[in-house]
Amino acid sequence: MKLSKLKKIKVCGLEWTIEPEEGLVAERNAFAEIRPREQRIVYEKISLPERISNSIIHEVLEIINNEYDLEVTHKDLTIITNCFYEFLVSNDLMK
Repeated sequence: MKLSKLKKIKVCGLEWTIEPEEGLVAERNAFAEIRPREQRIVYEKISLPERISNSIIHEVLEIINNEYDLEVTHKDLTIITNCFYEFLVSNDLMK
């Protein structure tokens, strides 16, 4: 499953559009972000596929965290994202 190729996903029963956006790192100091009102996940256009995949996982976790008021800190979400991404890659689940 190539996350970097996805254009739409469903999370918590809602359809989210995934799109590249130029200048996200320069303007927002982020590789990706969610736009809840628009139900969009945007990522830095010039990112490598690995960074895009990691960022999509992170933003999906952000959506879940927000939807269910889990109150997981951004730092903890980043750790969970990196561990989960490594698990997917190390076990050849990202093909």
